[in-house]
Amino acid sequence: MMARKPTISALQAGDESAWRWFCQEFNHSITAYARGKGSSDAENLAGNVMEAVARSIHKFKGNHKAFRSWVFSIAHNHIVDDLRRQGRRQEDPAENIEELVGSYEECFDSGVDPELLEELNRLQPNQREALALRYAWGLTCKEVAVRIDKSESATRVLLHRSLKQIRGGLKGSQTLAGAGIGYVSEESRILSDEGKQV
Repeated sequence: MMARKPTISALQAGDESAWRWFCQEFNHSITAYARGKGSSDAENLAGNVMEAVARSIHKFKGNHKAFRSWVFSIAHNHIVDDLRRQGRRQEDPAENIEELVGSYEECFDSGVDPELLEELNRLQPNQREALALRYAWGLTCKEVAVRIDKSESATRVLLHRSLKQIRGGLKGSQTLAGAGIGYVSEESRILSDEGKQV
């Protein structure tokens, strides 16, 4: 049974149920992301990330969205350090979106919709990675740009084209509106921002 989402202050106070939620919410996703990026021991790395979060949680300030982004940053840094120790580079983005986030449900906080999942997996690997970072991990466009080594404007264009491709593939289906990731509203916002920057 999934523990109830706690307040950030409960995590900082060391509440047992709050940390149970944290483990259930993040462990599988961190492990999957580390494995997808080429870590040789993704499970151990995820455990190290958990410990790092526990040691630093008292310094964190922000809401749950900012917390998810903060946890991802810690995970990403551990992955980079792990690959550097192995003398390896990050692997290309995973071939399947579940490999980037652990599972479709964890990524998009909704029931599995076969049509949407099919469209997501038709995207190019770099498109899937950008979407996973933006929506599953809650990174800003600027943060996504740094992680995928593109300019911020190019990242906005990539996200917009990815969303447009998904919408076209679903052909007016209600799946997007019910997916829980704000595709329609997010596309409008990206388009608006793009007009100022591209």
